[in-house]
Amino acid sequence: MLYALDHAGQKINASPKAHGVCPFCQEKVIAKCGEIKIWHWAHTAKTECDAWKEHETAWHLDWKAHFPARYTEVAIVRNGEKHIADVCLPGNFVIEFQHSPISVEQIRSRENFYQDMLWVFDVQEAFKDQRLFVYEKTEIPCKDSRYADFIQFVDIAYWKHSRTSLSLVKKEHLLNLYDDILFNVLWHDKKYTKIAGETIRQHVFIDALYNQHILGQMTFS
Repeated sequence: MLYALDHAGQKINASPKAHGVCPFCQEKVIAKCGEIKIWHWAHTAKTECDAWKEHETAWHLDWKAHFPARYTEVAIVRNGEKHIADVCLPGNFVIEFQHSPISVEQIRSRENFYQDMLWVFDVQEAFKDQRLFVYEKTEIPCKDSRYADFIQFVDIAYWKHSRTSLSLVKKEHLLNLYDDILFNVLWHDKKYTKIAGETIRQHVFIDALYNQHILGQMTFS
């Protein structure tokens, strides 16, 4: 996790010799300050306090670091059930970053719990291996998309040996192809091998969310 709580209950970043507790289970956490991953916190035991949380890779931590602390690692409680959203923007709009393969049951559970949400899936390995590639530029205009002001036409991608569980994702989702390049999925076939969408950069994605969910919530008098 990116943040722990100090003795005053304030969110703090990891740093050498820093002390903190987990904001969710209140157990002591250790500051991990290496040279590869973003500095972060880890539980002393090798278990997470939220069963939905996977072991966080550098990819996961890097993504969360692009959002302000107040919107990152937010506890959400519904009907006595508690989970930690990677990012929760104003209006309870949740963003989940998923690196590992995920089952259909897990997809349904998270979508039912968070309700208003989108996914970002890490597919960089498939893209690097050329099992996933954008192979066709169309002249189909992009409409009814939060990125329509930035993207003109729909692209077509093909994914050999795809993650078929993604075919049952009901919420908006994007594929992180490589570095800061994303593919916003607009349509896919039943096996998730042929995919239509918009190729966008990370800053466009973040700016669009900021404009809609943060600036859009502001009132001026």
